[in-house]
Amino acid sequence: MSKQNGKKIVEMRNDRGLTQVALAKRCGISQGTLSKIESNSRGMSIGTLVRLSAALEVDIGEIMKG
Repeated sequence: MSKQNGKKIVEMRNDRGLTQVALAKRCGISQGTLSKIESNSRGMSIGTLVRLSAALEVDIGEIMKG
């Protein structure tokens, strides 16, 4: 995962007025896990990527573009 992916997730989350807690809840992951994904200190599974894209209402490709 590119260093830009986490930054893109933060950008998209903020654009939608979501907190980490709110987005994590929508995705079924912990806020701590989302924080690590956003800071690029942890990768994410395909399942998490799918849930994030659904929660943010974007195509997976938008997140992967970084």
